[in-house]
Amino acid sequence: MHKRYELGLFLFVSILFAAMLFTLAYWQVFSSTLNDHLLNPRYQQLFCNPRGSVLDRHGNILAQSLLIDGKYHRQYTEVSSLIHVIGYFHDKYGLTGIEKTYNDVLAREQNLTTTIDLVIQSKIEKIFTDYVGAIVLLEPATGAIIAMVSSPFIDYARMELDWENYLLDPNAPFVNRALQGLYPPGSVLKPLILGAAYEEEIINADSKWDDQGELSIDGRVIKNFGGNALGLIDPANALAFSSNVVFAEIALKLQHSLLEYLKKAGLGQATQIGLGESVGNLPNKVKGFEWGQIGIGQGELLVTPMQMAVISATIANNGVRMQPYLVYDSLAIRKTERVFSRTVAAKITEAMILAVNNGTASLAQVSGVAVAGKTGTAQSPAGEDHSWFIGFAPANAPKVAIAVVVEHGGFGGQVAAPIAGEVLKMYFDLTQEER
Repeated sequence: MHKRYELGLFLFVSILFAAMLFTLAYWQVFSSTLNDHLLNPRYQQLFCNPRGSVLDRHGNILAQSLLIDGKYHRQYTEVSSLIHVIGYFHDKYGLTGIEKTYNDVLAREQNLTTTIDLVIQSKIEKIFTDYVGAIVLLEPATGAIIAMVSSPFIDYARMELDWENYLLDPNAPFVNRALQGLYPPGSVLKPLILGAAYEEEIINADSKWDDQGELSIDGRVIKNFGGNALGLIDPANALAFSSNVVFAEIALKLQHSLLEYLKKAGLGQATQIGLGESVGNLPNKVKGFEWGQIGIGQGELLVTPMQMAVISATIANNGVRMQPYLVYDSLAIRKTERVFSRTVAAKITEAMILAVNNGTASLAQVSGVAVAGKTGTAQSPAGEDHSWFIGFAPANAPKVAIAVVVEHGGFGGQVAAPIAGEVLKMYFDLTQEER
């Protein structure tokens, strides 16, 4: 009886101890979630207090707290596309974007200055209002984000009134496509592949291919757009006229070393902006025909518009990848990585200039400004092809890098390229003025 009592006591104490460990683990894991729950009284108190303002790079107010009838209300800019950047601070719907990421700072009534240019963001919003997709503008030398427009978006002024409609909208206005949209890159990946081929010395400026319009790999065929045969062609023209045949051949030669360059360029990983971005998909098991698909930006490869803007900025920045950022912080340590040598970056740039001057990206030209760019037309299993453009300008002394994607927009040279040209023209028209 005594032994049975001891055994029972041991089991009771063991169960109690296990329950205590579980409870401690539970509260450690879930306490932050409970702290942020909208029904938590302490959390609700957050919405009764004053809060720091969010500013653009010129000091324009993007978000501020106003005391109205004894209660603080959050007021936002009329440029509603910034809802995917600033987010919202709402006692019913919670916190998103910068409001959430930098909540501790703002709750201490400290202001935040972002890298966003309100005027440029506003102009892009108007240019892009009828499209579904995203546009990103970066400073190549620093990684500062000048503008980030994801369309469609929620109108700040109608957020409460139309909340249910926004939830039911099939175009998903809550999704920040610039950071969370996942797309095959199509031919906008080719500048990166060209750089890898130069770095690995499997091609040089005198290399030539006889492009007959299609390439057979393991019994399957990769074709140029429209099946066009480009004939005898060098690397620069292969990029300018977007030869799928040439870039599939290059990918077959590079194979696993190509994946290393894609990683160095930032694909398959977050850019660390801090707004819940997607990492995309970078396949690690590729063989045969799949290498040809990677060479033309198809297959299992998926990227975000921000990742492609970073690649464009990397080429513009003499081959050095800068970590993109949204908030000025003197204490921040931002990652940099050399992807290409200065010499190779210059060769890619020459080919991208040719693409705009004479090739598929001619509709991205801007009068008086040399533009380097590349179009892409990426196949989508859900309908019409996605339309892409990446580039930078001025080509030989870059101030801005751009990525444009239009969901199901069709041929990149006809849709994304002219949008990019309009945005770049607007940017240079504005930056030449005193504001």
